[in-house]
Amino acid sequence: MNKHNYQKLLVYIHVILLILLVVDIFLIVRFDMSYCTYWLDRVIAFGWLMSGLLIFASYRRKGKVWSKLYYGTFLFYPITCALAFFIDRVFFAIIASPLITILLIPDVYYSDSKYEIRENSGIMTSKQLILIEKRTLVEKLIGTESLTETPAKYSNLKIIRETTDKIESLVSDGKTQSVIMFQK
Repeated sequence: MNKHNYQKLLVYIHVILLILLVVDIFLIVRFDMSYCTYWLDRVIAFGWLMSGLLIFASYRRKGKVWSKLYYGTFLFYPITCALAFFIDRVFFAIIASPLITILLIPDVYYSDSKYEIRENSGIMTSKQLILIEKRTLVEKLIGTESLTETPAKYSNLKIIRETTDKIESLVSDGKTQSVIMFQK
C-alpha cells in the first residue's frame, strides 16, 4: 500500500468514525440510548481523535489551509487540554496554600524555654494536646493527651512525676490549677 492510498484510507476511517460518533451523540441526546457496552463509545471517540492526528501528521505540509486547521486541532487540542489541566492545578496550589497553612498551624497553650503544650497539628489528626520538650535546635514529643474540650492558655507548667508510660503535670491558667496526664 503506497503513501497516497494510506492517506485516503485514513480519511475514510476518520469520516466513518465521525459519522458513528455523530449517530452515537444523536442516540444519547434524543433517545437516551447508546451503542452496546460503554467501551465502544470511547473506542470510537479515541479512534476519531487518533485518525485526525495521523492525518494531520501526513498532510501537514501539502494540505489545504482548511484541512490544516481542522486536523491541526487533533494535535493542539489535547496539548491545550493537558496544559490547561496543569495550570489549573498549579493555580489551585497557589491560591489554596494560605488556607492549608492556616489549617496546619497548631494552637499553643503554653510555652517557655524548656516545654511547650500545643494542639496536634494537621487536617486529619485527632484532637490531642501534645507536650514538647524543647532542645537547642530540635524539639521532642514526650507525651500526648486526648482533648475533650478546648483548654485555656496556661501560664505555668510543672512536671510532677514521670514514669515509663506517663507524665503527670500540673498546669495553671492564673486562676485554677489542674493535672494533665500525658501518655508517652
